[in-house]
Amino acid sequence: MKKIGRKVLILALAAAVLVGMTACGGTEKKKEEKKPVKKTEQKKDDAIKTGTHETMVGTTSLKSEQIVIEPALTVKSSFDLGIAAKGSTVYTLTDGKVRQYTWKDSKMTDGKDVQLEKEYKTIELTGDGLLRLSKFMGPYIGLKNGKPAFSYDDLDYVAVHPSGKWGINYFTDGAKVTKVTFSGSTVNQKAFPFRGVHTVRRVNIDKKYIYVCGTDKDSLVFVYIYNFQGKLVKKLKDSDGSGLGSPTFMASTKKGFIALDGNMRTFDMWDKTGKWAGSAKASDLFGVDYPWISGAKLMPDGSLMVIMSQKRPEDKNKKSDQKTIEALVYKVTGFQ
Repeated sequence: MKKIGRKVLILALAAAVLVGMTACGGTEKKKEEKKPVKKTEQKKDDAIKTGTHETMVGTTSLKSEQIVIEPALTVKSSFDLGIAAKGSTVYTLTDGKVRQYTWKDSKMTDGKDVQLEKEYKTIELTGDGLLRLSKFMGPYIGLKNGKPAFSYDDLDYVAVHPSGKWGINYFTDGAKVTKVTFSGSTVNQKAFPFRGVHTVRRVNIDKKYIYVCGTDKDSLVFVYIYNFQGKLVKKLKDSDGSGLGSPTFMASTKKGFIALDGNMRTFDMWDKTGKWAGSAKASDLFGVDYPWISGAKLMPDGSLMVIMSQKRPEDKNKKSDQKTIEALVYKVTGFQ
């Protein structure tokens, strides 16, 4: 009987302790246990940060500085990212949608969606202050201060001269390209074939030339450079004279020509004659392992603003992040 009485006493004391714990804040301890979960959710908005990098291409020293997007901009598709900028305003194109940011102190903040009726594939900002967006089978539209400025039907992908007065309308066939001239509410087209180009992949225009990433009849990729009259003036090749990967942006500089190769993950350079000068790997110049370098914008100060996609590092404890793709932006200098 003594053993039974002792057990009853122990059970009674244990019950009293549990009641006391509940009365003294046992419920509050359960709330505190939820805090680590909230911190994990916030980390999804933290951007990949790689800082500043420098590397050499021949005798040229290239430097990149990351412009951190806050909160992080995650995307569904690695491809067709675009960027446009003027002053402290930056526009990004991801998954067919446009966002506007404020650029200050190496950060892009205050992001907000630009309202569009359709999804688009290309983005440009011209000297007339118009944000221009194009897609296959149009419409080709322009926005100024967030409001519609024009809309042209019957156009596909459009690359426009920095003045905004004319551009190149293309899809894939190098023989069916047209030159378009804008006049008020109308657009005039005339044939402007890219001779030597079988398939067109990308077109850029600066104040000097028209640049075409395209393939020849053997499916080799080159950068074809035309003057504004449609004459082929240069054909940029790889170091051994063969084809390139998949250039996504092309332009001229004081030292020659540059191209961003999405497929090879490189920053390529040529001298003024079109002779190969070398390339920088994305891992050396940007500090990322396997990005898709998707687009760029030459800035008035001679720098290049570059946008790319990068898969986040795998984390076994966070399955949701293993396939997360993030848009990253960098400012590159030294190539001029």
